[in-house]
Amino acid sequence: MICVAVSAPTMSDMLAAIKKGQKVADAIELRLDGLKNPELASLIKAARPRKVVVTNRSSREGGLFAGKEAERIRFLAEAVALGADYIDLEWRTAAPIRERLLANKGKTKVIFSYHDFTHTPSRRALLNVLKSMRAAGADVGKIVTMATSPDDNITILSLLGRARQQKFPLIAFCMGEMGKISRLATLALGGYMTYASLGRGRETAPGQISASTLRQIMEQMDLS
Repeated sequence: MICVAVSAPTMSDMLAAIKKGQKVADAIELRLDGLKNPELASLIKAARPRKVVVTNRSSREGGLFAGKEAERIRFLAEAVALGADYIDLEWRTAAPIRERLLANKGKTKVIFSYHDFTHTPSRRALLNVLKSMRAAGADVGKIVTMATSPDDNITILSLLGRARQQKFPLIAFCMGEMGKISRLATLALGGYMTYASLGRGRETAPGQISASTLRQIMEQMDLS
């Protein structure tokens, strides 16, 4: 599944980006952290019939939201109330907040996301993260690290085998130029989803490939 990450400063820009994303995406991630005065109901409606992921990424996790934590979480709770398919909640979020959202998630699936923007930790360390996410009740895990060598791609993609054994949906790939190959390989190896941009200059994370390019490669390799 290709998820197009959409971020813009205004509602009109977001709606235009969503319309463009509809043409190439299986799912659309609504990045609220870069948006002033988000009208979430309108955004979710515009993203249908694609799957909708709502994310309000904190500045501590590479996002743009620098306000109070209660306000950040309020939008995720609203997304649940509006029937979003997924909300993305950072794994480092305080445990009581994670537990409260899980307890009230309804039909919405909760993605616990772990990011490391500097390097790729050891496989052992990442397996511990995977184990903890699963034990905490995540519907989907997301482990994304920065590739500083080609071997980092092997480390991160090796997590997919363990997740598959445990029947735990996992998003796993590397960021950065050296990690680009993992954004495609993850789908071939059983990754739950990969993230793509609307085009050059519209990336929401280092090393994102445009959705149209990713789709073309998948079709040529018969991975669709």
